[in-house]
Amino acid sequence: MNKNGWVSTDFLLASKLIILTVHCIVAIIGNRIDTANSVHEISDAKVLAENVAEIFEMVYSGGRGCSIIFKMPATISSKHYNFTVN
Repeated sequence: MNKNGWVSTDFLLASKLIILTVHCIVAIIGNRIDTANSVHEISDAKVLAENVAEIFEMVYSGGRGCSIIFKMPATISSKHYNFTVN
């Protein structure tokens, strides 16, 4: 150890750099997890929309008087949604 304290200053600088690097990595991982969750929600909604479109095609091709009862889930990924048919 030097009298001027160079070893402790280097150690403090290296520790700060390591802590900053770990903090940045944790922030990036958090953003990636949020992105993965939103992609999961979007894919669930897309699957539901494709199922509804398939039901519409089956009813339309069945002709007049054809009907199908399709029970939709109350939530998609624990979020409520609105579905409108024009």
